[in-house]
Amino acid sequence: MSRSVKGKSVIITGAGSGINLEFARVLLQNGCNVLFGDLALRPEAEKLIKEYSNKSGGPKAVFYKTNVVS
Repeated sequence: MSRSVKGKSVIITGAGSGINLEFARVLLQNGCNVLFGDLALRPEAEKLIKEYSNKSGGPKAVFYKTNVVS
């Protein structure tokens, strides 16, 4: 059974780069809001957040500096 993520919201730690960045990209492309929790963002993550932070009526992307160690 397939479930839609459209209109849902998620927090992804480590989304500033690597596989979690790609996971965030897929969720955004499918209509899910994503909070990127990481220490820093790679340029490609910054570009993705900028693209989705200004969209009207669509999924949103937000960065929140996060250290999961503390």
